Amino acid sequence: ELRWAFVQRLAATGDYDEAEIAAELERDRTAAGERHAATARAARPTEAAKAEAWASVVEDDKLANAVQEAVIGGFVQSDQRELLAPYTAKYFAAVKGVSETRSHEMIQQIVVGLYPTLQVSRETLDATDAWLEEHRPAPALRRLVTECRAGVERALRAQAADSAAAV
Repeated sequence: ELRWAFVQRLAATGDYDEAEIAAELERDRTAAGERHAATARAARPTEAAKAEAWASVVEDDKLANAVQEAVIGGFVQSDQRELLAPYTAKYFAAVKGVSETRSHEMIQQIVVGLYPTLQVSRETLDATDAWLEEHRPAPALRRLVTECRAGVERALRAQAADSAAAV
C-alpha cells in the first residue's frame, strides 16, 4: 500500500508516466493493484489523463464501483485546480444524465466525487444554483448537490474570514 501511495503521488506530480504505472501493476496483479493503478493513471497532470478518466467514469458505465471510486479519487487532485477548471461546466452538463442511468452508489460517487469542490468561487455557487433551478432534480440528487455546494460556500466564508483577519 505504501508503494502505491508513492506511485500515485509521483503520477500526480508528473514524475511517473503510464509505463512506470504499468510496471508497478505488473508487480501487483491483484484487484487492489488494479484500483491503485487506476487512481495513479487518473492523477496524472495532463489534459489527456483527465479526459480519459472523465470519460471512463461519466461517459461509460462499464467500470466496477470500486474502480470507479479509484478513478474519481485520482482525478481530483488539490494541486491541479487549473487543470480541473474546465470540468465544472462538464459536470453540470453530465450530472442529470448520470443520475438517470446509474445505480445509487455510482450516482453518489460521481455526483459527490466529481463536484467541482476545488473551484472555490462565487461562479461555482452560481453554476450550482442555476443547475438546481433549471433541472429541478429529484430530492436525493438535489440533496447531494446541495451538500456539495455547502462545502464550497463554507470554504468561501473561511477565505473571507481569513482575509479579514489578515488586515
